[in-house]
Amino acid sequence: MSSLVLTFVDPEGGEEAFRNWFDTSQSRATAKLPGFETALCVALDEVQILPDQPRPWRMAMLHWFDAPADAVPLVYLEAIFAAGGAINAFASHMFECVAPWRLAEGASLDSLTHLTIVMGNAAPGRDADYNRWYDEQHTPDVIATPEVAGMWRGRLSAEQMRPAQPQPAGYVVLVVASTGDARAMLGEMAARTMGTSASGIRHAPRSDAVSNERTIHFFRKT
Repeated sequence: MSSLVLTFVDPEGGEEAFRNWFDTSQSRATAKLPGFETALCVALDEVQILPDQPRPWRMAMLHWFDAPADAVPLVYLEAIFAAGGAINAFASHMFECVAPWRLAEGASLDSLTHLTIVMGNAAPGRDADYNRWYDEQHTPDVIATPEVAGMWRGRLSAEQMRPAQPQPAGYVVLVVASTGDARAMLGEMAARTMGTSASGIRHAPRSDAVSNERTIHFFRKT
């Protein structure tokens, strides 16, 4: 089972300095960790799906491990973050995969330009229905939208980074896009959701198994 450590970050010295740390000492150190697969660094885009939601951080790191959550070497990852000196504040969340990458036809994750991170929850007692709706309806709808490359979903793990932090989301959903016009791509997504797309395509309505307690954040690859 694969695991994802998602870390929202407020960089100490700005985006450029943080990116330099991520690409150099951070990259060398995490590459040595058991089970480490890959990492990604993204920055908040000026375009947001729900612009009024709070975002006290400017960037995010995603670290994937080919290991169950209880085998991810969190204590070493914590030490890497602490030693870097590039992070002013961060919020970290670890998720275990419940739905691996599902790609649009002909799509590749290598072409990623933007990433949507949905910090979501199932309605109480409705986890099975929540995941079924994503698997059978929402994921096929979303990856059929032009310029959407794929989706991944994880469930919050019992294992988390220290010190303990608030964990507002029981699930995370990642949506990868490859687009030169983020505003237009998101506009088409919204139109298909509302049934106003010129394509005539309408997404299936949101299941009542999906809680309204969620936040949605749109990032660009740095």
